[in-house]
Amino acid sequence: MSKQLSYTTISYFLCRALFIGLTFSILIKEAKQDSWLSLILAFILGFIPVLLIHYIASYQPEKSLKQKYEQLFPYTNKLLMLLTGIGIFLLATLSFWNLCNLITSQFLNKTPKIVVGISFIVPIILILSKEEKVIPRVSTVLFYLSFFLFILSFIGLIFQFNFDNFTPSMIYFPTKPIITYIGFQVFPIFLLLFFPNSDILKSIKKGYMLSSIILFINVLLLIGVLGVELATIYQYPEFHILKRAYQGVLTYRLENALATQWIFDIFIYCVVSLKGCNQFLNFEKGFKMTIVPIIMLFLSAHLFKDNTIANTLMNKYFFFLVPLFFTIIVLLLAIKIFYKKRSNTPILKTDNQKMLK
Repeated sequence: MSKQLSYTTISYFLCRALFIGLTFSILIKEAKQDSWLSLILAFILGFIPVLLIHYIASYQPEKSLKQKYEQLFPYTNKLLMLLTGIGIFLLATLSFWNLCNLITSQFLNKTPKIVVGISFIVPIILILSKEEKVIPRVSTVLFYLSFFLFILSFIGLIFQFNFDNFTPSMIYFPTKPIITYIGFQVFPIFLLLFFPNSDILKSIKKGYMLSSIILFINVLLLIGVLGVELATIYQYPEFHILKRAYQGVLTYRLENALATQWIFDIFIYCVVSLKGCNQFLNFEKGFKMTIVPIIMLFLSAHLFKDNTIANTLMNKYFFFLVPLFFTIIVLLLAIKIFYKKRSNTPILKTDNQKMLK
């Protein structure tokens, strides 16, 4: 199992984790049948933050993100790491709430969210307690399972595809879906910097491109099979569309099994996010390692009173606050590295200077 493949799978999951129930809801409401066009434009513009993150990773790649903070910001590194950690933690909590809400609303509607959360937080803590290399290994195994489930879903849905669901076209061009996609699908690659940067350099772009292709196919299937009206009504159309896969062929609710591909995305995202928070706080060993996951568990269980509040906050505030947060962090690091390299560049003496000497 190569390191490059392992970290590419992590990048793949990070880019997909915040799509279900979050990005797609804004995408389909704002862009409707032109969602595919918004996705293409967001993919192209998304290469800007991807290249910036790659630039940060290529600077002294033997060092972790924490070590880079300490070197680049000798006086304010603790404050910046605290602010970065809080932002990552809050986004992970939102993602974990989304996971628990998906399970309780679609699978176990009589089970409290806290019980569902405990069933996921235990394996998360277990993975965090192991060596760092365990996360890439788990991610690779889950990637193969996820990709297999995606292929099954694609085969079951492709014959129900209707091109009429994309007409009339080229009438919507909203910016909100593009901003949301870049913030929720592109910038999370930043979390890869918590791993040894020398191992992730080639994985950043590959994971981004692979996940973008799969998400583009998912959007085409969602609109082409469900249609804009149904896709807008459902809270999790990504789950409901799977009910049509192999409909009439198998009586068992196969969508429950096929939908686990979305669960894998959020699970790996939460693992990597909590690893980063623990790294910033020096909570990587012993009982301290469980503090942040437990806080996330209880916050996610009581985060929103109902889904209406969650959807309102997502559509009005989160869609630009998340991109803004990551933009500030990534630009701050990239600019600081640029000036650091420039100040360390040796100045060549001209012929006149040599003659005066």
